[in-house]
Amino acid sequence: MKHFNYNKSQAIMIKSKEIAKVLSQLSDHSKAEFIFDGNDIIIRALDDASKLSLSTVVYYGNSYIPKSVRQSVQKQLPDFNSLIPTFLSVDEQHFRIFLNYLGKFDNINSSKLQNLLEEFGSVADEWRLYLDDQDRNDHIYIYKNR
Repeated sequence: MKHFNYNKSQAIMIKSKEIAKVLSQLSDHSKAEFIFDGNDIIIRALDDASKLSLSTVVYYGNSYIPKSVRQSVQKQLPDFNSLIPTFLSVDEQHFRIFLNYLGKFDNINSSKLQNLLEEFGSVADEWRLYLDDQDRNDHIYIYKNR
């Protein structure tokens, strides 16, 4: 699987070409990987290419997922003013939390895929910040008397 890099400063020059490569990979292999702002987004065509799935890691636990992070995923989720429906899933075995999108693949073109990846990447960035902030709630601070 080939990785495609997205760099915001180069977006105008390479974005449409890279999106075309992603679409080609999807048609050839039903799977592609796109690097958006330094983070991998796994793109899959599902159900005979009628559905499109996006997935990216938004939280890495070292050897566990802290209680505050788990609770924040299970309770009412924050609204990041997303234009697309997303959901979270927990990979217990590898202590990771994924942001996922599942939508229709019908009539997708380069422009629509570009907009979808940009929105998904933006929402993923918001989740990373939010979950990292929640992670800090479980830190134990030790103060020394001087």
